[in-house]
Amino acid sequence: MKQIPTRFLIPILCTLGGFAGFSHTAMAEDAPKAVTEENQPVLLEADELIDDAQNNRYIARGNVEAHFDGRILTADTLYYYPETKRIHAIGSVVIVDTGGKVEFAEEMELTDNLSSAVALAFFARLANNATIGATQATHSKDGKRNTLTKAFYTACKACAGKDGSHKPTWRLRARKVVQNQETKMINYRDAVLEVKGIPVFYSPFFSHPDPEAGRRSGLLFPQVRQSGKYGFSYEQPYYQVLGPYADATLTPRVFTKLNPLILGEYRRNFHTGQIRTNGSLTYEQDFDGQGTTFGKQKFRGHIFAEGKFKLSDTWVWGFGAAGVTDDLFLRRYDIQGENTTRGIYRTNSLRLNNQIYAQGQSEQFFAQAGILRFQGLRAGDVDDQFPIVGPLFDMRRKVKDPVFDGTLMLRANTVTLTRIDGTDSRRASVSVDWSRRLVSKSGMILRPFAQGRTDLYQVHNPDFFADLGSNNRSIARALGVVGADFRWPFFRPGRNVSWTIEPLLQLAASPNGDGVGTYNSFTTDSSGNVVATQRSIIPNEDSIAVEFDGSSLFSTNRFSGFDRWEGGVRANVGGRIAGRWGKNGEVSLLAGQTFRTRVNTDFTLASGLREKTSDYVSTFSISPGPILKLRTHARFDKNDFSVRRVESDVTVSLRKDQMGPLGKVLHSFNASVGYLNFDDAIASGRPREEVRGRATVGLTEHWSVMGSATRNLASKRATGINLGIIYKDNCSSLEITYRNNNTTDRTLTPNASIGIRFTLVTLGSFGSP
Repeated sequence: MKQIPTRFLIPILCTLGGFAGFSHTAMAEDAPKAVTEENQPVLLEADELIDDAQNNRYIARGNVEAHFDGRILTADTLYYYPETKRIHAIGSVVIVDTGGKVEFAEEMELTDNLSSAVALAFFARLANNATIGATQATHSKDGKRNTLTKAFYTACKACAGKDGSHKPTWRLRARKVVQNQETKMINYRDAVLEVKGIPVFYSPFFSHPDPEAGRRSGLLFPQVRQSGKYGFSYEQPYYQVLGPYADATLTPRVFTKLNPLILGEYRRNFHTGQIRTNGSLTYEQDFDGQGTTFGKQKFRGHIFAEGKFKLSDTWVWGFGAAGVTDDLFLRRYDIQGENTTRGIYRTNSLRLNNQIYAQGQSEQFFAQAGILRFQGLRAGDVDDQFPIVGPLFDMRRKVKDPVFDGTLMLRANTVTLTRIDGTDSRRASVSVDWSRRLVSKSGMILRPFAQGRTDLYQVHNPDFFADLGSNNRSIARALGVVGADFRWPFFRPGRNVSWTIEPLLQLAASPNGDGVGTYNSFTTDSSGNVVATQRSIIPNEDSIAVEFDGSSLFSTNRFSGFDRWEGGVRANVGGRIAGRWGKNGEVSLLAGQTFRTRVNTDFTLASGLREKTSDYVSTFSISPGPILKLRTHARFDKNDFSVRRVESDVTVSLRKDQMGPLGKVLHSFNASVGYLNFDDAIASGRPREEVRGRATVGLTEHWSVMGSATRNLASKRATGINLGIIYKDNCSSLEITYRNNNTTDRTLTPNASIGIRFTLVTLGSFGSP
């Protein structure tokens, strides 16, 4: 076998390695800048190697295969002309590079310095499974342009059908495609979008940024939608790059029933963090769910912003901002984000939260500080009655107990609440928690615990004057609790099912009451009579909601905040049983009840904790396998065992081979059902009962139908219905959806909408779901 000089093969492999990156990278960028014979060996194999001195060329013929720097070249025949420095590969030319891209050509000719290159019958499979092809591919002499003639591009898998034909879900064809290396844009002439071989869209000119060239300014795919409240809408985003670390998107949205809306988004990354902002603006009247306008025209809009920055390995700081001109603005224009938390302090439903914060955390230490301001979106909300929270400070540190060999948690917490209209207060709290885990020889687990806390309050309350003779009070109180947790797990292995049974007991003792006095608040009832109500001098700002269920059964203080304290002597009694079988099968039940020596009036009657004997609570879950999962939280009346509260969710997921006879007509089935029934006394004073469900039925491998609904069983009315038809394969998806929002909030009435979204993988989405 005669060896061809290494220097002849190096330009072949460096050059040909660039064609597969046509739509993503410049060929010149794929070529190594410096290659030497010593550090880049070439392995060349062929049936025949010829030094054709008469024609001044070298020939490799028959099963030509060359390996260079991780790349592989195969061809039927390869010619190298050293005088003209021209390379010519003929017959089933295939190049595989290190990135996984595969290139095919029937014939390829190029110069060894990359000044020009031409491939005939060119086809490439890219690393992202996309394919590109052309009758001819050319690399310009100046290295600034790659040109494809009679080209096509698709992200669908390149495989033939049963009849031998190949019709991908979609394919973009063009008479000419030019990749400009300077502008990093790909331009199409006479572009045609084909769906299953049928032309559906034509454009004489079409362009988009090079997918691997980074961010590029330009128009994004539009979104269209039909809705009863604003008619037909068209949304056209424009994306603008503002440097290497910032960008912005401006999106006009036009309607047939309303004035246009402008949406904008700005993003910027810094060395230590990032900020994100978005907002909208319009000049319009109010309108209902049918698009009927009323009221005065004025500027309306919203703004959301958040940022987070790293100060050190331990500390970060950030902010979150949210504001709207109208309570119903976001829901009128279907703008998402009203319940999104921006920052470390979580927001409540339909309450916008503005905050600035700092947070530090290590293995034994945690601290955070912040300032918060709220805007209410519910009917009856008065923003001046919401407090300005801040400064708010919380610090915790865990230390080892040197005396009793337990764990100590030291905590300090302060907060200031200021209102334009209402009660102002300041609080400072210091607490110490101690606990230790002990395990007996018989397996009983004992955890004694103790907590002590001191609170200092300053309260300014206009209601104080009538009963106390002053608007201001300074209050100090000392609180504490001691007790122990007992657990005794018993494990019984079995051939089919292994069981764990665990009796649970918690004993806790605290002083009764909240440690402070009361005052009389005077109001007038509907008959004009003056009614006096006793209230605690300490306002209840952070302990209003109490959730009594399986997760809080063994909590020493079921109030979530500082303003209320669970006092008295009580015993929390319960048990847990759990079973496991196979790889994924499991079932568990936790149930229990609370007993106390006296009534605790700090709890409401609706909480189930006020009396000496509490309601029963339980948590049940079962999962025979990945097919079925059920989880239920329930609370039952202590006297007649009637249901006081239940939250239940069940999910079912079936593949074609798991559906029995239905598998002959269906491909898959996924469904979830949730049921709620509880006394929503805090929010409305009325019982709430709701059922919601969602299902997706796979008709074939690619086609499915979906539906979801929520129904208020108390009002016997569906509050929301969604229906849809979905097509999805490896390179595209189509969603046609119908949405019916049947809720009413003040002037916002029920409405329905239809959305269509067509997604082409690697190119983008058109429409709106």
